[in-house]
Amino acid sequence: MKVLNRKLERNMILIGSVWQILSGLATIFIYATYIKTKGVGIEDISKVDVTSIQLLLDNVYIVTTTVGFLFIAMGLVNLYIYKKTKNNMIEKGKGIWLIICSVISYFFMDIISAILFMVSGVIMLSKNKAILKINNGLVN
Repeated sequence: MKVLNRKLERNMILIGSVWQILSGLATIFIYATYIKTKGVGIEDISKVDVTSIQLLLDNVYIVTTTVGFLFIAMGLVNLYIYKKTKNNMIEKGKGIWLIICSVISYFFMDIISAILFMVSGVIMLSKNKAILKINNGLVN
């Protein structure tokens, strides 16, 4: 029986997961904190304008921290997938999940994660098909 090693996918998933966690932490602790502390910073506007701009910045802060937590959560889920991926096993749903993560990362302009997860998802799906053919005796 041939052994189909999934080391490449696992390494790409690990790199992408660590990148997502670091990106999420940077989004929360650097970018969102900068938005929150910077505030309006304009002296020549009325009190009503300052209040409305501050409310807008608060909403931007909430969205930014939510995106950061989304990246951290996706990174943690992908670390779990990294740990559970085995050689010579058909990994059901994991390849599709990685492609979904890739699309989400693409929409948030996280191109590094998008490329890593798309490539690892496609490789995982193609190895699933090869493992299925080997198990069914269609390939020597």
